[in-house]
Amino acid sequence: MQIKKLLFFVSISCFNIHLEAQNMLDSMTFYKDYFPGTNDINGKYLGSTETMAIVQHKGKLYAGMGNWMDYPITLQHEGTQILRKDAYNSPWAVDTSLGYTSLRSDAISSVYFNKDFNDQPLIPNINLLVGGFSDIVNPKIAGIWVRNDNTNQWYKNNIFQLPNEAGFRSFTIHTDKVTNKQYLFGGLTAGSVIKAQYNANTAGFLNIDTTQELSGLGRVMAMCTCNGDLYAAAGVDIVGADTVGGLYRRIDGPFPNWELVYRWQYTYVTGGDEKNIMRGITCVPDPLGSNNKVIIGTRANPGIVQVIQPFNNDSIYTEFDIRAFFGNEWYGGNYPNYAPTLSAYNSFYLDTMNGNEIWWMSLWVENPNYTAHPYNGSYFMQRTLNGTYKYGHIYDNNNPVPSNERLRATRTICKSPFEEDQNEVYYFGGYDCAQDTSNNTSWIYKGVLTNLPTQLNEKLSNTSISVYPNPTTNSLFLKAEINSLNQYRITNSIGQLMLKGTVNGNSINVSSIKNGIYFIQLKDEKTNVAFARFIKE
Repeated sequence: MQIKKLLFFVSISCFNIHLEAQNMLDSMTFYKDYFPGTNDINGKYLGSTETMAIVQHKGKLYAGMGNWMDYPITLQHEGTQILRKDAYNSPWAVDTSLGYTSLRSDAISSVYFNKDFNDQPLIPNINLLVGGFSDIVNPKIAGIWVRNDNTNQWYKNNIFQLPNEAGFRSFTIHTDKVTNKQYLFGGLTAGSVIKAQYNANTAGFLNIDTTQELSGLGRVMAMCTCNGDLYAAAGVDIVGADTVGGLYRRIDGPFPNWELVYRWQYTYVTGGDEKNIMRGITCVPDPLGSNNKVIIGTRANPGIVQVIQPFNNDSIYTEFDIRAFFGNEWYGGNYPNYAPTLSAYNSFYLDTMNGNEIWWMSLWVENPNYTAHPYNGSYFMQRTLNGTYKYGHIYDNNNPVPSNERLRATRTICKSPFEEDQNEVYYFGGYDCAQDTSNNTSWIYKGVLTNLPTQLNEKLSNTSISVYPNPTTNSLFLKAEINSLNQYRITNSIGQLMLKGTVNGNSINVSSIKNGIYFIQLKDEKTNVAFARFIKE
């Protein structure tokens, strides 16, 4: 392994970073969408401690679940579960349960191959759902799980036996710039990187290369391709007299090598490696405005988002200080040392809003009132193209989290693939056991955008209405501050008029419009106007 350079983090005052975006996002309403401790529609038990990842795959949603810290483990233990959501209004159901030998879904990803192991083009591209589900019972066999979407069965591509937990923490597709071969790369919890190619003729659709291109490191938490180069972030650790781990870049070719780009300072801890890992490395446009791509990644210690500039000799700076931000927002300047600042558990999730690219960032921070509703919900952040951040708050007044319990971490964010949701619904999942014994603590909430369409914003509401039930199937009941609001217009999310008329009584029949998200405008003959949002199911 070639060592290119060694860089250490230098603190930057919070006044020199992007702390100007201190407004809280108020554009989403949340609904609890998953209820652990119950049975699904097929009678299978739904039970997990953590929602590790939610991904789109072939028009459906899949959630990788885990049962870390759910003790005692018995033969009846669900272990790793994969859940599936088939439609916008369907409940989550068990796609597969691996049982007590598997601890959790450390990673799950929907990947696309455009060529096979013989370099033959795949037209159309082949889309596979892959998982890195950990083995915790001997023999601990590391393997890549692949879902056969024709049989609805999962197959494990066994690789090798490991002495400790055997699972994959990260996946990415990368095409070697020199050989032009395409691989699925997997980063193991055991601290190594292996690769595989697509093969339609094998039961698990993969040819596994058991060569460990990187090994002997901390957990390989994230990988990404940026400017055509593959990067891997592995935990920093002390092995004998050597310090290992950090951010690595692959040198492509028939005899590939990896060079060390950045190694943050090792911190001695007992009972976990969180202070020594980098999460969520993602390739993004340079927030400073050049035409280059950079890498962003997060570190819980000291609670920051860092930018790595490959075009600038791999220079590194702090883009956002999570601890300083929430210290100022909630604690009068000093975020407590005991409170967590974990973020980007898997990656930054790319999205487009109003024609602009944004990135969702998962997050675990704690409000001073975290033992009571609604502050015992969870939080997340939204990053803009220029590297500014706003935060959002997940809670459901209809399903409040009991006092002295809390959602803790948001681990994963995924946009709905369902047409009825009109690109305005997102799924959030999480919980972090943090070595606390836990049971059925995993969660999934549906977040619905509540910004009104542009044409509705041309007039500001000067009174308020409430609508119920919401969601509704046939009749929408209204309660308004002003009784004279009797003229209504109902539009969809792109402003198309669906219904209009005069309110008779206190309800409107909406059975004739198709399922989806709508806006209702009520007005009278004067200047009074009010808006509300509802879901038709």
